[in-house]
Amino acid sequence: MNQSKEKSAVGAATPATDRENDFNNIISDSGEKIKMLEVTKLRHHPDNPRKNIGDITELTDSIRKNGIMQNLTVIPKDDVYWVLIGNRRFEAAVAAGMTRLPCKVVTDLTPAQQLGIMLEENMQRNDLTVIEQAQGFQLMLDFGETVKTVAEKTGFSEKTVRHRLNIAKLDMNLLSEKSKEWQLTISDLTELEKLKDINVRNKVLKRATDSKNLKWMIEAELREEKRNANEKIYRAMFKKAKIPFDDKAKNHLWSSGNEVVKTYDLNSKVAEKFNFKITDDLIFTIYFNTIYVLRKKANKKKELTEQEKKQQQIKANCKQVSVIFKALINEMRLFLEQNIIEKSSGLMGGGTFCSDRELRFAWDTLMYARGSAVISDFVPLFIEKEFHEVNEEDRKIAKNKLRRVPVALQIAYSVVKKAEFCSLPIDRYNGNYIEDNAKGYDDLYKLIRGWGFRFPEDKEKEYEGILDGSSDLYTKDGDKNA
Repeated sequence: MNQSKEKSAVGAATPATDRENDFNNIISDSGEKIKMLEVTKLRHHPDNPRKNIGDITELTDSIRKNGIMQNLTVIPKDDVYWVLIGNRRFEAAVAAGMTRLPCKVVTDLTPAQQLGIMLEENMQRNDLTVIEQAQGFQLMLDFGETVKTVAEKTGFSEKTVRHRLNIAKLDMNLLSEKSKEWQLTISDLTELEKLKDINVRNKVLKRATDSKNLKWMIEAELREEKRNANEKIYRAMFKKAKIPFDDKAKNHLWSSGNEVVKTYDLNSKVAEKFNFKITDDLIFTIYFNTIYVLRKKANKKKELTEQEKKQQQIKANCKQVSVIFKALINEMRLFLEQNIIEKSSGLMGGGTFCSDRELRFAWDTLMYARGSAVISDFVPLFIEKEFHEVNEEDRKIAKNKLRRVPVALQIAYSVVKKAEFCSLPIDRYNGNYIEDNAKGYDDLYKLIRGWGFRFPEDKEKEYEGILDGSSDLYTKDGDKNA
């Protein structure tokens, strides 16, 4: 006689009634309140920090053959039950065709206790991603826990908990989107903490294309923070000296009406005091990370001819191009120095920097820039001495470090080092764009973009215009008679 059988939770072909009797024996032996519950009555806990159950194929096959060897833990909620522990088993059992599952029913748990149980269970099995941990920790704080109690209940250090909570402050939708683009690491997310403003963190994360690019952009933002802090100090000094700020003066830095008295680089250490004579005719302005102290020249009523006006404008444009070119080259130099130092120290893995195509491209940029690669360019990066100050032992150390640096990276750095001696990409007489002067640096920019480099967002268009000839500072076709 064929007996009707259904798949139970603990055996592929064991009658459900027999299995229920077995569980009744377990209950009587252990005193635990375990019930056989219909799968239609079970739901994932809405606050479960684990959002992705992962691949359950193997688990499903195991349950199909052997049934569930461990009960689920659930809490009653209205007319259903929320699964606290065993979400993967729940899904795998459903996939295996199970209709009822053994569940330990617990009651009288606070929301914080429920979350703590789920976090602990997942973390003990290393089932949670860093992002899921971050969201879980934040939820525990929302339920009234402290950093200290979260650490105690999850087994993580307070330092790790704080790191995860900083991750939880990020835009979660953006974080999820970026996680699909590349493998975000804990190191990446910890690096973001260097930026104090959460809005800036999200902005950097949104623009980043990979880990190397993210790190570079963080360093660029930190430099910007330093410049802003230095600017604030200088503004206070100028205010005390009663030297007014004139924003419009940056557009006429090299006109006949102004004389540059002093300049201060906002990337450098702030001067302790002004070393120029303070007079009533001084003003200051800021242009491309440099403060210019200007003295207004006495007005001369000589009327300039149109030709003289054009030549004067070309002269001013050339000086502007010089300032912008210096600034963009400095950005590229800082990026390459950072990568060379990290590579030479063995701190940074990944990234070829030296495929055949990249090596050829790097060499071509060197040829266009009429540069040369010499050990003296690199010694200050490794030894922190000028080349003429080093001894033979220092040179050996520098050479050994340089051996770890990909050749394409070395060549690219030699190109930017050559920039301080090169001709500008603008003709000083007619204001035209000189492609031969810019070609090597424009190609270098294209090359290192593939390595994660980006110009600051607010300067990108202007910098690119200087390199590719599209800047309004260059004389256009209709102005060639200037």
